[in-house]
Amino acid sequence: MKEKLKQIYRMTNPYFSHLRKPIAKGTIMYESFFGQSISCGPYALFRELVDNKDMYGSFHHVWSVADINTGRRILDKLGIEADVELVKYKSSSYNKYLATSEYVINNVTFPQYFRKREGQIYINTWHGIPLKKMGYEAENGIVDVANTVRNMLQADYLLSPNKHHTNMYNESYKLKEIYNGVIIEEGQARCDRLFKADRNDVLSRMKQEGINIAEEKKIILYAPTWRGTVWDNPAGSIEDYNKLYDYLSSNIDSSRYQLLIKPHVAVYRKWAAEGLNIDYIVPPTIDTNEILSVVDVLISDYSSIFYDFIVTDRPVLFYCNDIDEYNKYRGLDDIEDKLPGPFTASLEELCRWINSIEDVFLSYKDKYEQIKKWAAPYEDGNSCRRILDIVFSGDKEHSLGKQNAVNHAVATNKEKILFFLGSLRAYGITYSMLSLLNNMDYNKYDVTLYIYKPANDSDMQRLMSIPKEVRVIVHSVSAIGSIKDNMRFLKELTGGYRNNKEFLSFIGRSEYVRMFGQTRFDYVVDFVGYSPLFSIVAANAPGAVKSIWQHNDMKADHDKIVNGKRPNKKRLDAVFGTYPEFDNIVACSKSVMEVNKRQIGGNDNYRFVRNMIDVKRIRECLKDDEEGVAIDSGYINFVNIGRLSEEKNQLELIKAFEEFSKSHNYVRLYIIGDGILRELLEVYINDHKLSDKVILTGNVANPFSIMNKCQCFVLPSCHEGQPMVILEARTLGLPIIMSNFSTAADCLIDNGQIICDTDKESIIRALDTFVNNGIESYCFDAEEYNKMALLEFENAIR
Repeated sequence: MKEKLKQIYRMTNPYFSHLRKPIAKGTIMYESFFGQSISCGPYALFRELVDNKDMYGSFHHVWSVADINTGRRILDKLGIEADVELVKYKSSSYNKYLATSEYVINNVTFPQYFRKREGQIYINTWHGIPLKKMGYEAENGIVDVANTVRNMLQADYLLSPNKHHTNMYNESYKLKEIYNGVIIEEGQARCDRLFKADRNDVLSRMKQEGINIAEEKKIILYAPTWRGTVWDNPAGSIEDYNKLYDYLSSNIDSSRYQLLIKPHVAVYRKWAAEGLNIDYIVPPTIDTNEILSVVDVLISDYSSIFYDFIVTDRPVLFYCNDIDEYNKYRGLDDIEDKLPGPFTASLEELCRWINSIEDVFLSYKDKYEQIKKWAAPYEDGNSCRRILDIVFSGDKEHSLGKQNAVNHAVATNKEKILFFLGSLRAYGITYSMLSLLNNMDYNKYDVTLYIYKPANDSDMQRLMSIPKEVRVIVHSVSAIGSIKDNMRFLKELTGGYRNNKEFLSFIGRSEYVRMFGQTRFDYVVDFVGYSPLFSIVAANAPGAVKSIWQHNDMKADHDKIVNGKRPNKKRLDAVFGTYPEFDNIVACSKSVMEVNKRQIGGNDNYRFVRNMIDVKRIRECLKDDEEGVAIDSGYINFVNIGRLSEEKNQLELIKAFEEFSKSHNYVRLYIIGDGILRELLEVYINDHKLSDKVILTGNVANPFSIMNKCQCFVLPSCHEGQPMVILEARTLGLPIIMSNFSTAADCLIDNGQIICDTDKESIIRALDTFVNNGIESYCFDAEEYNKMALLEFENAIR
């Protein structure tokens, strides 16, 4: 309990206390790149509002900044006369305005704890047209995209400059089908500054920032993107930039050109922390597009900045000296076809192009115009005005008379299903979920799976095995409320949902918004059935038919004792309390349904859906015969699979096998799995000198290769639901020895098994029966079984 309290204190912040305050009408909060600059789309919208107060009226403007003094200096140099307040990123004031501002505008994402309130309007401007792979398509995208997707689903408006970008939202971030906001396809807000910035003002501010500007010379700007995989620690050093600057400056016509370098904001922040004072480095204190307005030639790489710059009809060159390496972790498809200018890995060639820029630009003019046509079809300096017209008027169908400028997320007739799963660890519920997902019809269903972040490489392997059609959302960890709310949540869970329904349902609704924003699903399924938080969120999902799964004899799991304690009691008490809120309580077999309905109840809407079999996975695993576990065909080999825990009864199985092997020295037992009893089992095996007869393999990626080389599957469990491993053993045609646990009836088929009790002597008799008499062959059609189980699922969730 003390550790739980410490965790609560670490995660909570003042944001939650402000959620009970009224919305501050007329207040707009802006944030760009996590407060690192006053720039990009939020800045462009800010300038449109403050420069045209006669049109829009007065607002209280609040900017999130990493450093108050720097932010104040930027605003002072802009000479803006408006009601503007600066708040430090993630400070108490920041959290107050994030919770209470009528409008919140961001170009990246708000923190994980943010949840858009009723009465708030959230505009996400994004920060450029993508050249590289984005969202779920990027390497490790499923995990990295979690907070971005969460923000997008909460946004009332997503801004888009073109159809390609709109498609990025719908496809790369998988918003198609579930986004209920509006995609405004009216151009990039930030590009307005290319048209409206005053050249003399921009040059003056650049000089004030310490940049050495010779106004009689043309400006060449080198503006690369950042490298690396972690925003807070980008790759690259200032020495690399210095070498590039020295080489270019020495090999171009310096009487005509001057070179400036603008590192990415993440890179500049890192260098600034190390001490940076170079007069050709452009800081992020001036908006990028205002800088571009005075640039004559742009040199870039994989940054999307060139898509903005082509609005100026000035030349772009590309220096890409690490394309193969960059492509490995960010993904670039047919980059040459997407660039409006030549690219090279040679600084020498780059200098030649600069010194003959007019001829180079002319040779790329047609391609330049083609790319400009699709990338910047709306850029005329008035995008902000059209965007704000939609936002303030509430006209979500048209923009200043322009047809089809507003795009809603693509919708079809697919039914939308949300599954809560949680952990991807190697246990039956995970494989049951994966089997279901691998059998679903994705022409009929749009599926979202909500999981915890993978804890290890094995979890990642299971994550990557999920069908690509499934939209996986990784849980963004956050406190559920203030310290007081969290304490009350823990307390009232133990008192049961029904006794504390008002408060717990409030938490459920609030968390649903944080997780899924305005999304509405047709069906919501708490597939794990063991998480109080997921059960409460699922029970309060708006407008959906709600179902909760039972994978086991739930009372037996509730009463299970481990090391003198009942680890599942409190959480299952809380879960059981939510049962009346669900439309369907779905057990994994008819026997499980009858046992749980009799022992737990909850409501009368009990259904059952048998677990499905991932036949494709089994077949693929059998093709790969290597698992690193040697199986001697000269022995009779028995195999057991399951979590190493008391209810699986492996210790009794080992004791039985020890006795049995004394008279049968040609037998071996393989136990596949891991768990809290592993150390105890290893000690017993070593103390009793059984290591050559009983082999603990741990979790393995391909258990079927081992199973297929064994002669009999053994399941001595004290209690189960409908064991996935029984279905998998039957798919392989293995003879089966299984205990008579309370729900065993649904696992039986004609001639398919030997039934025993859970004690040592009964298990020995079953082993002996198999060795002496065998088990009659049986017929099991996994494909036909799956068809029936899928039909059960489709009927049960309605």
